[in-house]
Amino acid sequence: MMNYRHVTLGEVADINPKVDWKTVNQYPSVSFVPMAAVSDTDFCLTTEKERPLEEVRKGFTYFQRGDVLLAKITPCFENGKVALAHIHHEHGFGSTEFHVIRAKEKIVHPQFLYYLLRQPAFIAEGTKNMTGSGGQKRVPKLFLENLPFTLPTLDTQHQIVATLEKADALRRKGQELLQKYDELAQSIFHEMFGDPAVNDRNWPGCSIRDVATKVTDGEHGTVKRLEDGWMYLMARNIRDSFLDLSDMSFISESDHRRIYKRCNPEEGDLLLVCVGATIGRVSLVPKMGEFSLARSVALIKPIREKVLPQFLHHLFKTDYMQSQIRNGSSSSAQAGIYTGTISELRIVVPPMDLQQQFERAMVRCAHMKETAKKSVEYSHHLFESTLDMAFPS
Repeated sequence: MMNYRHVTLGEVADINPKVDWKTVNQYPSVSFVPMAAVSDTDFCLTTEKERPLEEVRKGFTYFQRGDVLLAKITPCFENGKVALAHIHHEHGFGSTEFHVIRAKEKIVHPQFLYYLLRQPAFIAEGTKNMTGSGGQKRVPKLFLENLPFTLPTLDTQHQIVATLEKADALRRKGQELLQKYDELAQSIFHEMFGDPAVNDRNWPGCSIRDVATKVTDGEHGTVKRLEDGWMYLMARNIRDSFLDLSDMSFISESDHRRIYKRCNPEEGDLLLVCVGATIGRVSLVPKMGEFSLARSVALIKPIREKVLPQFLHHLFKTDYMQSQIRNGSSSSAQAGIYTGTISELRIVVPPMDLQQQFERAMVRCAHMKETAKKSVEYSHHLFESTLDMAFPS
């Protein structure tokens, strides 16, 4: 470990630094970044808005260009929401659920800290140290300040960052390829069924409760997490059209049996994120072993004589359904949609033979996507391995 020294994050960075209003007041407009603008798959800002300073000077978190933004609330933290503030304006404001980490000049590279905070080990340790209860748990500032790690020289940091950027770029290209297959699937859906909001083909309509044997959600209480046991899936595990099992929580058999008795996901059921920043995200349950769900995920069991899983899945990905979900969500600090509201969501129901035709098309699309997925998994493992080498325990 020559040329490395042991430090804490608080020694090399300012956590939630104070606003220098004398400087900020010189800028009439600033950048604005809500929590939803931080991608938990690409780990960057996906959108940015310009706002008058007077609109955001109170009630929001301040940051500067180049700062690291880290979600502090569950499930956004566990989902890995972290990004560098690559913003157009020098100054920005955003969600109060951000921690701001500002690297001290000539000591640490901001991107080095960004990759440090992307480590699965950091997310796991931060989750253990959250304070609060239920859906309002947060990573405390003190945990970040006392976070220990080994810091190399600036030159070595630049080399590490350059290597990680190359590996990360390869990972992103793979994700983009998978996204193309998802876009293809949605294009086929719209070609076959039209826009459900317009319903110019006059398909009959009904509520979700009319085409499902069960609409429920996962465990509401606190469950003890274990190093091994039965899988316990949360919002962070529900990605766009697939389950991400790379960062799993586990619970005891007794807790699993108790939860599974009420909420029993099975192959072909629809999982819907119903709490948090990724509300509305959906995936079908693949062929796999039993698992339990947390409160942040809803379960919809389709009546397959009425709607087929693939049709329901891609219907939920349309703007028509996502708009209903947004409108039905609570406007509290952490958005959520209740199962009663989910049951009342309106859908269209095309003829079964057309749904079956779509199902067959999705099987062919899935085969092509699976081939691409193997390449993505390789690039992901390459990035994770590079990350592990860059930040040894």
